[in-house]
Amino acid sequence: MSPPFPLTLSLLFVILLAPLLLLAQSPSPPPSNSSSAACKAT
Repeated sequence: MSPPFPLTLSLLFVILLAPLLLLAQSPSPPPSNSSSAACKAT
């Protein structure tokens, strides 16, 4: 029994997006630093 198409598509989506999300998060600074920088800027 093969899984329904939407399920396969969502699994593929997750597999493709997970590394992209991880890569997008790694270079960005922690929220505490960015928020303090925003406070200093204003």
